[in-house]
Amino acid sequence: VTLVMKKVDAGNWTDLEAAKPNKSNMSSSKTMADDPSAGIMDMMKKMYDEGDADTKRLIAKSWSEAQEKKGGDTFDDL
Repeated sequence: VTLVMKKVDAGNWTDLEAAKPNKSNMSSSKTMADDPSAGIMDMMKKMYDEGDADTKRLIAKSWSEAQEKKGGDTFDDL
């Protein structure tokens, strides 16, 4: 995989530092070790909480369609 990015400001970086782990990262990695699908659900919840109206609508639509295929609850039932 090759990732190419253009810098906003022209210039050289003097050094790079590793990101310091925070409590939210450590708790999510523990959750993923216990239940792999929980990590995906946490990621989707974060995307929904931080997303704009279009993102929320797209996630809700996808979830509804998946539930209809499984024969489960939909947002229309709520």
